[in-house]
Amino acid sequence: MSSLKNLTARVKSMSLKRMNMYISQIHENYGANRVSTAADMCACALKYGIGYLDYTVFGFAKVKGKKRETFLTYNKNVALSKQANNPEFTCMFKDKLKFDEAFSDFIGREWLNLEKADEKEFKNFCKKHKTVFAKYPRSFGGQMIKKVDTDDNTDFNSLYNELKSNGQVLIEQKIEQHEKMNELCPKSVNSVRIVTLRDKNGDVHYLYSLLRFGNGTKDVDNITSGGMYILLDKNGKSASKAFCDKTGLFYDKHPLTGVDVTSFEVPMHKEAVELCKKGADVVPEVGYIGWDVAVTADKPVLIEGNVLPGYDMFQNYRLSGKDVGILPEIHKIPGYETL
Repeated sequence: MSSLKNLTARVKSMSLKRMNMYISQIHENYGANRVSTAADMCACALKYGIGYLDYTVFGFAKVKGKKRETFLTYNKNVALSKQANNPEFTCMFKDKLKFDEAFSDFIGREWLNLEKADEKEFKNFCKKHKTVFAKYPRSFGGQMIKKVDTDDNTDFNSLYNELKSNGQVLIEQKIEQHEKMNELCPKSVNSVRIVTLRDKNGDVHYLYSLLRFGNGTKDVDNITSGGMYILLDKNGKSASKAFCDKTGLFYDKHPLTGVDVTSFEVPMHKEAVELCKKGADVVPEVGYIGWDVAVTADKPVLIEGNVLPGYDMFQNYRLSGKDVGILPEIHKIPGYETL
């Protein structure tokens, strides 16, 4: 029934204009017939529960037959999250205030809760750190995050009341990222998405990682805010060009800084993976987590964790060049053989 509901929701959200746009892209990239592509998209929607965007991202214009069954689709990703994550404990990740409290030893920054702190504490915090980020605790995708620069002329009383009225009650010290990450894009903290999965025996497995970075115009690196991403190999080295969902374009170099993203290597990637594995033991009841990690000058630190990690970016056919998805790797992990 849930699969039928998901399919119905996808049909309702369909845009024929966007569908035609993707069909045109497929025609230009692979020379595929437009009518047969449209028909195949509809067939895949019925058989695999995917829409035209996933069809395009997965490269199903080139990937055929049984290989299509190897891809982690939206429905299977939701099923994986439900199987691995106890809903009674997911609030620790969905609420940024609870996350910062639970993972205080892993986040590498000071923070303040305006629901408990008074104006004097807020003023002292801002004077100490100068630049802070105000967040709505239950936001996602970089939404409701405000960068706040303060000085001696700041009206802290008005600022305190403004942030509280907006619900932006989590105040965090600015993360000072590693010089190499800063060179890539200094406007935003460029995060590494690392995904881990706990098996039925309690062991934590590293699934994959990718690097997200801002386009140079906003303070966040989120894909939904115009950010870009590259795939990383197990050593943290770039394994692809960069892709931007907003523009639909691929980049060899960052459009503003000019840094070559195809040869980029994330510093301390091994340490970042180990950090996430250790972090996974803080709330063992939640086994499937997409960690956002920042790399500072001396160590990686956790930004947040997501209990429903994205499923499409690391399976982007035009980035990976692979005609198989990640399901076979997940099936090797004890407890997930039949997902």
